[in-house]
Amino acid sequence: MRNGDERLYDILKEDTMIPSKVERKIQDTYTEIESGRASRKEGAAYEAPKRRFRTAAAVAVTVLALGTTAYAAARHSAILDSFAKYDSGRELPEQAKALIETDIAQEKAQDGVVNFKVREALCDKNNIVAAVEAKAADMEKYLIVPEDLQSEEDWKLMTMENLNPSMAEKDMKIADYAKKYNKEILPVGVSIDTGSAICSIDFNLEEDGTAVFTCQSENVGKKAEMDLSCHTAVFYKGDIVKDAFEFKVHDNSKADKEIVYRAEGGQTVEGTNLVVDEVRFEKSAIGIKSTITYHYAGDPEKITENDEDTGFFFFGQNGKQLKDGVGMAGGCTNKNGIFTQTGSLALTELPEQLTLQAKNVMTKEKFGSIKINRVDK
Repeated sequence: MRNGDERLYDILKEDTMIPSKVERKIQDTYTEIESGRASRKEGAAYEAPKRRFRTAAAVAVTVLALGTTAYAAARHSAILDSFAKYDSGRELPEQAKALIETDIAQEKAQDGVVNFKVREALCDKNNIVAAVEAKAADMEKYLIVPEDLQSEEDWKLMTMENLNPSMAEKDMKIADYAKKYNKEILPVGVSIDTGSAICSIDFNLEEDGTAVFTCQSENVGKKAEMDLSCHTAVFYKGDIVKDAFEFKVHDNSKADKEIVYRAEGGQTVEGTNLVVDEVRFEKSAIGIKSTITYHYAGDPEKITENDEDTGFFFFGQNGKQLKDGVGMAGGCTNKNGIFTQTGSLALTELPEQLTLQAKNVMTKEKFGSIKINRVDK
């Protein structure tokens, strides 16, 4: 059975905006999971997802899992591999590739059943990416899986393709593979804490059994050098062994001027009760961060579900939608009727005028559109 959050992700995956009420639902659901109040219905059909959408309370930050893809034994850059495999094969821009660090100053994580190390890191104006490797102390004994595969039911129903789609035995169930090679399954969680509420994670299992968690989060500190925390959780013999260690990242990217757009007249977007106030773009080595500020034209206590579920999407002067970028996944917050929607666009030259198309991200119903003009010059 695909849980409610996974079905929501199927609905939202074409867009970058996540309604605030969906964020609240995810938080509430995973609070229940952590406390043991939520469970899967016995006997229900189950479909193994390629991508999972959840909040990981075990590692103390919100997590948007971007996939369970894995790569071959050749030791390529884990960060480059992760971005190249993400969605439609979008790769990091060349200027971002040049920022990848491999000699990472870091504390030695505490030795345990699983040992952790930051293998690579990338930092630019808006994004921080870290590839964290997890190695079992006894590589012959343990099979590391991502923390959202914790139950025996998961292991019996999910195949090894979810951990490594290139392996010869990818069609074997995880439980059968572990039994064949006499391995104990060990769920592990990893995240990085940059001060942002969201950390996206790509899990890769390498041929030698090393698990690599490529974590991406927002650059909140925006300093040339920053000390960050890596949080880990190992689900071992009915207990959760948590730990954390610090590592350094450096932002060697070039600063770009912020680009600002505004709509004329403050008109309400047709089909909604929303008024767009301002749009800001910040270019970085990885992509363009977009921030749309808009408000509800009425009593904030009476905001409709339709308006809460509305997102905005960018179209150029040629009528084509601007391409999504490989920066942080977007989100939306609502504070007393004032909304802030963030997203990531691919690097491009922005025109003098853009079109904002409003759409209900749950039902896909399209509403009106407005023109926004550049005003920062």
